[in-house]
Amino acid sequence: MPDRRPFLPEDLLRLTTLAEAQISPNGTRVAYVQARVDQEEDEHRSQIYVVRTTGGPPFRWTNGPQRDSQPRWSPDGSFLAFVREVPDQKPQVYLMRADGGEAWQMTDMPKGVEHLAWSPDSRAIAFVAATGGDEKEPKDRSPVEKNEPRVVEHLNYKLDGTGYFDGRRSHIFVVAVESSAPSELPESRQISDGDWDDRYPCWSPDGRTIAFTSYREPDRHSVLWFMSDVWVVSAEGGEARRVTRSRGLSSLPIWSPDGASIAYIGHEQGKESLGHTGHVCVIPAAGGEPRIITMDLDRSAIAPPVYPAVTLAWSPDGRGLYFIAMDRGNLPIFYADLDGNVRIAVGGERQVTGLSLTPDGGVIAFTAMDTAAPPDVYVVQIGGGEERRLTDANRELLAEVELGQTERIAWKGADGWDIDGWVLRPPGYESGRRYPTILEIHGGPHGQYGNQFDPGWHTLAGAGYLVVYANPRGSTGYGEPFTLACVDDWGGKDYEDL
Repeated sequence: MPDRRPFLPEDLLRLTTLAEAQISPNGTRVAYVQARVDQEEDEHRSQIYVVRTTGGPPFRWTNGPQRDSQPRWSPDGSFLAFVREVPDQKPQVYLMRADGGEAWQMTDMPKGVEHLAWSPDSRAIAFVAATGGDEKEPKDRSPVEKNEPRVVEHLNYKLDGTGYFDGRRSHIFVVAVESSAPSELPESRQISDGDWDDRYPCWSPDGRTIAFTSYREPDRHSVLWFMSDVWVVSAEGGEARRVTRSRGLSSLPIWSPDGASIAYIGHEQGKESLGHTGHVCVIPAAGGEPRIITMDLDRSAIAPPVYPAVTLAWSPDGRGLYFIAMDRGNLPIFYADLDGNVRIAVGGERQVTGLSLTPDGGVIAFTAMDTAAPPDVYVVQIGGGEERRLTDANRELLAEVELGQTERIAWKGADGWDIDGWVLRPPGYESGRRYPTILEIHGGPHGQYGNQFDPGWHTLAGAGYLVVYANPRGSTGYGEPFTLACVDDWGGKDYEDL
């Protein structure tokens, strides 16, 4: 198309990213996060938008000055809770009525909040907040304070995106919700504590108990998030009870509709287990032996912290679960019943990055991207309904540019193993012409490249490069033996695969 230009570096600043699609309880609207770059202020901005499931233009629902995220409809459909970050204030819980109006602040936690979860009766919100540690954030410290000697007592002492651990611990809090904005901030009750981190709260159907993840064994300071358990605690606080067996990873717990079981993503493969398949597991709420319902699939289900969106949900009848898993470069939504029968519910040559179900299980809302389009919001009726795209957030930008074409390719790696890859050709590619080529290699080493939109790659293709990216042995999405094949051989046959 001669009237279109290549994708340029400055186009990175024009991209809009959509995430965290949450369908309303009555199935008529979807709330989602729309993020962009504020080039003048050198900041990321995000607001919550709402779009009707029948179609029509999206409309901006929040108007925060910096970042609004994590939208969550109340079960009765009366409110939309979210997290707002404003200048000189840590992220806090805000609330607004589902019919619009001004949002009001619900918390004032010194170190901010995350992981919101509504109670079933819509009268309270559980969330995670950090306690303890240094009062000053690194950016607020003087040069002398930043360079003070630091005593390290544990193997895990810092993390990308967090910095040095300073003794703070994340715990579960609950705040009550009133029908209108209170005259003063309501009190947030802390219901878990201790020298460990607690995350991902989820209320039981009767509202009496909250499930969450935590790792409280003596070796907790040396295994980071490679080990965790499902715990439960009274919604009023008190002594927590461990449900799983401290044998591996347990993430994103959710109660079954009847309250008898808890599903989660994880395994029981021990500490050195990052390359093992993360399965969908179901365990009695009273504890016991977990049942893996995705063993035959042998594909890793995605979960936080790798993906922050909701990626696991029970069917309302309690007979199975919907989840997202890595599969040969794609991220489909799968459905697994409790007998271990698995099928693809939402597929395609693309990557789904989050899901949300209506309470009756009739409709799924999700965000998805492919090699030629950043994430947008979609809905589909479960059981064979037509899929509907609800947003087209980057329409103007994509109308200006000509993107190169991406093709899946395959070859034989070391020992004759089948290796998947993709080639992104420059716009106007001419067969038989030689092009400078860039080989992109993903980190991890466990992870996958695939049918995703990567603006950096399109920038390189727009500059005339041919971009190749691949999944050598060690990648996820091809079964556990393939993923573990680089263990004790990093830089060996995985290098030969490329």
